[in-house]
Amino acid sequence: MGSEGKEKVLRTISAAFENKRPISADDTMDTVEEWDSLGHLSVLTELDKAFGGKVAGIDGMSQARSVREIISLLAEAKVID
Repeated sequence: MGSEGKEKVLRTISAAFENKRPISADDTMDTVEEWDSLGHLSVLTELDKAFGGKVAGIDGMSQARSVREIISLLAEAKVID
């Protein structure tokens, strides 16, 4: 997986939480205080904006509970390398 796509995902998720702390691929809904249902909606909205509307239609994104899972889903959908 290309690091550029992964880094963009990390930056975008961090921005969705208003940069309260750096986000890593190891973060989950359990490790990020702001990542509740509303926070998840913000993450999905920001990712959809960042990747030109390609995120909204990806199956499983609404159930993803970790950054690593989001990255994997984006890679499977060929949104990132």
